[in-house]
Amino acid sequence: MAEQFTDSHQEINLLRNRVGELESAARFLELNFAQSALGIVVLDHDQRLVRANQRFCDFLGYPEDELKGKRWEDVSHPSSIPENADLYEALVSGQRDHFTIEKRYVRKDGRVVWGVLSVYNLKMTLGDQGTMIAVVQDIQPIKDAQMALIHSEANLKAVVDNTKQAFVLLDQYRRLLVFNTYAQQALALLSSKPLELGTDLFYYVPDHINGAFLKHFQKALDGETSVTESKIEGPHPRWFEFTFLPIREESSGLARVLLTAQDITGRKDDERRFRDLNARLELKVAEQQNRLEQEEAWNAQAAQRIKDTELRTRAVLRALPDLMLVIDREGRFVDYSLQDERDLHGFPAHFLGLTPTEVFPFHLAQLFMEAIQAVQLYGEPEILEYALDQYSERRYFEARFVPYTGEKVLAIVRDTSERKQIEQLNAVQQHILYLTARSENTREILNGLCSMIEDINPGALCSVLRYNVADHTLWHLAAPSLPESFVSKVNGLHSGPQAGSCGTSAHLGRTVIVADIETDLLWEHYRELAREHHLRACWSNPVLDRNGTVLATFAIYYRQPKAPSAFQRRMIDTCVDLVRIVLEREASEAKIRNLAYFDALTGLPNRISIENTVIQLLKQADQEGTQLAFLYMDMDNFKNVNDSLGHAAGDKLLIQVARRIRQSLPAKGLVARQSGDEFIVVVPDTSVQEASEVAQRLLEDSIAPFQIDGHELIAAHSIGISLYPEDASSFDLLRKHADTALYHAKRSGRNQFSFFTEDMRLRAMDRLRIETALRSVLVRKELRLHYQPIMDLQTGRVMGVEALLRWSSPELGEVPPSRFIPIAEEMGIIEDITRWVLKEACSMNQRMESLGIGKLPVSVNLSDIHFRSRALVDAVAQTLKETGMEPRYLDLEVTESLLMSNLDTAIDLLGELSALGVTVSLDDFGTGYSSLTYLQRLPLDRLKVDRSFMQNLVVDQRGQAVTRAVIALGHSLGLMVVAEGVEEKTQHDWLRKLNCDGVQGFLLARPLQEAQLLDFLKVNPILE
Repeated sequence: MAEQFTDSHQEINLLRNRVGELESAARFLELNFAQSALGIVVLDHDQRLVRANQRFCDFLGYPEDELKGKRWEDVSHPSSIPENADLYEALVSGQRDHFTIEKRYVRKDGRVVWGVLSVYNLKMTLGDQGTMIAVVQDIQPIKDAQMALIHSEANLKAVVDNTKQAFVLLDQYRRLLVFNTYAQQALALLSSKPLELGTDLFYYVPDHINGAFLKHFQKALDGETSVTESKIEGPHPRWFEFTFLPIREESSGLARVLLTAQDITGRKDDERRFRDLNARLELKVAEQQNRLEQEEAWNAQAAQRIKDTELRTRAVLRALPDLMLVIDREGRFVDYSLQDERDLHGFPAHFLGLTPTEVFPFHLAQLFMEAIQAVQLYGEPEILEYALDQYSERRYFEARFVPYTGEKVLAIVRDTSERKQIEQLNAVQQHILYLTARSENTREILNGLCSMIEDINPGALCSVLRYNVADHTLWHLAAPSLPESFVSKVNGLHSGPQAGSCGTSAHLGRTVIVADIETDLLWEHYRELAREHHLRACWSNPVLDRNGTVLATFAIYYRQPKAPSAFQRRMIDTCVDLVRIVLEREASEAKIRNLAYFDALTGLPNRISIENTVIQLLKQADQEGTQLAFLYMDMDNFKNVNDSLGHAAGDKLLIQVARRIRQSLPAKGLVARQSGDEFIVVVPDTSVQEASEVAQRLLEDSIAPFQIDGHELIAAHSIGISLYPEDASSFDLLRKHADTALYHAKRSGRNQFSFFTEDMRLRAMDRLRIETALRSVLVRKELRLHYQPIMDLQTGRVMGVEALLRWSSPELGEVPPSRFIPIAEEMGIIEDITRWVLKEACSMNQRMESLGIGKLPVSVNLSDIHFRSRALVDAVAQTLKETGMEPRYLDLEVTESLLMSNLDTAIDLLGELSALGVTVSLDDFGTGYSSLTYLQRLPLDRLKVDRSFMQNLVVDQRGQAVTRAVIALGHSLGLMVVAEGVEEKTQHDWLRKLNCDGVQGFLLARPLQEAQLLDFLKVNPILE
């Protein structure tokens, strides 16, 4: 082509040099004009065509006659007319002698073609007035090749940019040549720096994977495909699989490396359970194009570029696991690309040239066509999810439709079966666990499990057989789709080494897969049964409990030979786990029901069970007009057994006591364990006489010794009895009244029985009223303290006061301490009351001091309950700290009975109290079994002689002698002695003669309220 241009220039130069030789030159020019490979046109001064050679006529499709007289703009494309006008103006004005441009022409048939135009002004060269020569070269083939290349690159970009993979093309120096849009997003996880062409890949790669990348990059340069996996750290760490593919360009021979990156985080996290490959592919493909320097070589080079592009596109598409389909405007499949052509993603072997209606069922074909037409009409991507049943398996696919070249559509079909199946299996698992948590019926749950598994596995028939360990037989729990005749014949199947799939699985305790029943020896004895019901395959798994014991088998049957896929094996494992959970839940509920109604230790019915039974017996007694006896039994001194021999021995005793009670009862009698050492005996259809005899026999049998761990123990009981309908009409009232009678029996001397009476009921009601009122006594601030002064006999001054608790109830009136304190002790609220007394008494001491009365010692009585823990010591210390009272002004009074019940503990606690600085008094001294031994060991400060000594002090010499001895004993131990209950002057005088230190009683003052005490102390000063 360049030579043709050169020849044209030479011809023009010859014209210029041979102006004088017109005749010979004309002949030569005419010959070249006619035979030139270039179009040549002669224009006049108005740019009208005067002559045109055949090549130019062919170029525009006109005969020469039609071209003559046309202006140049008549055959030019409108877009090039302004530029032509400017250049012609310059040529005519003499500013230029010629010009050359690329421009478009309009042929006679209307097609637009490209040509290179060179125009020469002969006036400037030959002196011709206004004649111009135009030379035109046809470059339309070159432009067509350029457009084909542009379309090819656009097609490649559409494919790559719509693929969820990152692609990066690198040169031998690791520089980025090309990358797709998706790679920019994916590689942002490696670095925050934006990708730029020509940049070294390692500019974006973290240091910790540089070495690995370099090794794999070098392998690719050497022609070896290399794959590596790396974890990319960050706020959300991700795993990637990087593939280095060697590529060598055919045209240049240069080595290139195609780096693909796939996000495999999902597979890394869940590969053991789901094997759900959720990858993201990144691809960048770029090409640097060089303009051909010579026009003659352009066509060949452009074609090669197109061929290289197509090869690269196919290489990329074949590297993808997805099926790529090209669909024409009529909906025919005209091309495809797939990595593994053995799996056509549900398409038949020869589907090219067919339409969806010829490939798929009608409904699916309609969906395919609707998606294709939507993409063609609107140019937007469409996504279609669908399922196909093939070879007794259901496969799931996702098809993504995107615009392609022209009116074609590109479809990317991905197999999503594994993800979809795992989603379905998870839904099955969640539903079955939900039903199990709701305690639905076991058979209904397992039938539901089988049905759901059959739904996601076309052709599957599921069953669950419960295994009877005792006789090694199998019985159907669920088989919703198996023929009833088959189920009935299999029920009772004995496990063994050749007992079909299920029987063998239960026998061996492991999975048994029979892919073809017709040929497997395990079905030799049951093959005819399988044939009869058209069963050809059976996979069975044992369901084992946590100890490895076979509970059941889970099996799947098929009507054609079949081996399980990897997903189906995982599905079976999940089903086995679910069946185990359901059966273990069933066993647990049975155990819970037993625990709910029976005592775990003795095996006797518990309170709930006996209550339900008694309710029925009461209805029966009401209908028959008979009596029912309710006996409440409580073991006397059972606590001593636990404390001395331990709870294990106590449990053994309770077991034997329960057995003996059962043996002592008449046949119609019932026994249950209430709690602890309490038992309930119920005798229906009885009388008072018979109830008495039953109670007496129980008491007599209970005192027979038991042998427990080498010890002989007596388990005497007390029994309270209430009768229906005389005493109560319900279980709760019968138990309550029997409990009241039991309390009376214990107070009467133990190992006795007592019938409930109306008097007991009244006392119980009174006690209940006191209990109810006591629960809110502190909140309602109904308690108050009175103080009784203690006088020093030598000086007549007040040596202290005793705080005495009083309760004024709005409902009950004044309740004496002797009535409510024992009840408060039994209710467990005495410690709260004592803390209130301590704080109130100590606060009173501080108030008296602040009023200028002085530092008044105050005594507080303690209950036996306080000596069961260290809480008392903490309470005293906390009260002293909160009130600011000096410890030496607080005196704590304890009784002999309290100390003797647990002497060692009492000594320890009193020692801790003395260490706080408080004093301790022994109250009611002389009423118990006083002992010099324990008096010497106790950290006491004062003895208080009981008021009973005062009654005979004046008139009885013996009483005087005893009182004198008690006072002398206290002094000999270094203790101060105070006499209580002094009501007469003579008693006061005698006590003074006997050297008693102090007195307390009505003679001096009754218990006073705080205001009264203040008045009293103003005239009776405190002993300093």
